[in-house]
Amino acid sequence: MPISLSGSLNLSGSLTTTGTITATTLVVQTITSSISSITGSTNFGSLLANTHTFTGSLNVTGALAVTTNGTEFQVNSTGVNLGNALTDSHIISGSLTVNPGGLFVSSSGIIGIGTSSPNTKLQVEDGYISTYHNINADGAGYGIQFYTNGGGSKNTIATIDISQVGTARSSNMIFNTSNAGAPAERMRITTSGSVGIGTNSPNANLTVWTPSTTGMQTALRLNNPFGFTNANTGAKIIFSQDRTTAEDYPMGEIGVGQESAGSSSAGYMFFGTRNSSTIIERMRISSAGNVGIGASPVNLLSVRGNADFGATGIAYAGLSQYGALTFPRGQIMWSNTNGQNQLYIVGNAYSNANGVFAYRNSGQPSTAIGLDNGGIAFLTAGNGTADAAISWTSAIGISNAGYVTKPSNPAFRAYYSVNSTWTLASNETFVFNTTEYNIGSCYNTSNGRFTAPVAGVYQFNFYSIVYGAYTNGFINFRKNGAALTSGTNLHFTTTAAATWNNVQFHTSLYLNSGDYVTLQNNDMSVNYHGDDWSSFSGYLVG
Repeated sequence: MPISLSGSLNLSGSLTTTGTITATTLVVQTITSSISSITGSTNFGSLLANTHTFTGSLNVTGALAVTTNGTEFQVNSTGVNLGNALTDSHIISGSLTVNPGGLFVSSSGIIGIGTSSPNTKLQVEDGYISTYHNINADGAGYGIQFYTNGGGSKNTIATIDISQVGTARSSNMIFNTSNAGAPAERMRITTSGSVGIGTNSPNANLTVWTPSTTGMQTALRLNNPFGFTNANTGAKIIFSQDRTTAEDYPMGEIGVGQESAGSSSAGYMFFGTRNSSTIIERMRISSAGNVGIGASPVNLLSVRGNADFGATGIAYAGLSQYGALTFPRGQIMWSNTNGQNQLYIVGNAYSNANGVFAYRNSGQPSTAIGLDNGGIAFLTAGNGTADAAISWTSAIGISNAGYVTKPSNPAFRAYYSVNSTWTLASNETFVFNTTEYNIGSCYNTSNGRFTAPVAGVYQFNFYSIVYGAYTNGFINFRKNGAALTSGTNLHFTTTAAATWNNVQFHTSLYLNSGDYVTLQNNDMSVNYHGDDWSSFSGYLVG
């Protein structure tokens, strides 16, 4: 039967109802007892704005459902369902557990789903966090946003977005961050798995863009923070050829290292390649800029072993095969023209695009050593103008048979062109007025002088025939117009007045550049013979 009370009801035992308890204010205080609803429900308050405070813990072994104005908040073993915003305020000052292993909310606001011991604000164990966008269209998307309280208002500082591509099951993932403004895209993972940093159109597995119209921009930085103490520590990039994740086949590496222990002021870069089962360093660039290939880089270029520049080289007009090493003041050039192998080492010269040697600098001479078809050529050229073609003079040549020639070596042979008696007075200079050869143009047919173009030892020869009887005829070589002190005089005596007799003389002299030598008839008038019967010759020995 119904019981109506206008005052208070105190029970020392249990209260069991099969119907409904209705009260304007109901206060239930329990110590060891409980509140049970068997067939109906337990209702607290009558207004949506009521507040229900639990000073202990609320344990729900089944499902917890709150319905207000047709909307619902449910927590059960399958998850959490939210309807429209609730105007009720349900405050639990302890912890909330729904189905152990389901939802757990600690008194400090830490939430665990699938765990009752969360370590972070939200921890989901053995499951996924799903978001859903109920639009199937190109560009449709959703994501996660991160906020901060900036100046008293909520501002977005970063987002992770998913953007659908087309209407099929494909998408891009976009990462955005804020730099004193709205978040902007910084990185993208495309549908194919390519990663773009600074670009939304990566054209490789990893594409990094650092657009700038001035200076060099840092696109990637590798760092070894623990390498400072020891030398030869640093960071490197390894290139491999692994067919599966279980394989480990590095093919090469590029790295940098610290040259000295305890100092980061000097670093080197190295390049290594695989040989059988080991990567071996092949080239190193030191902190000083020296390059070592198979060797320690003690010079600008240090090479241990053979250097092969290939068979084809660089093609230029007129040269079928060509290559060169160029230096600030010279060049090493090799080519194969018309089947002839050539190698030239040149100073103050370079080979231009047409394969022609030109001056490197103005106002300076040029030199060259050429290896051509088995022979060796030593070439020289006087002062020239930068980039002007060089006209070489062949100084020394060695043929492939071993013959040595000096095509530009000063040399001459002169004779008197009249084929008859040639009479010279006492103390008269022989002037041989015709030359058979005069390399270097050192002999003067007008005054009979040979002038030395360079300091060195010179060989001289004289030959003629005389007609008549002479006692102590006297011929001598003179330097700069003066008689020499030793080995330069010739005496001859003939007894038959009507016959021709041979006279000849040979000697060597040391001359400075600009010294000149003449041949003089002394003491008496003598009849010599011209043309084929006399000559004066000489050459630079060295």
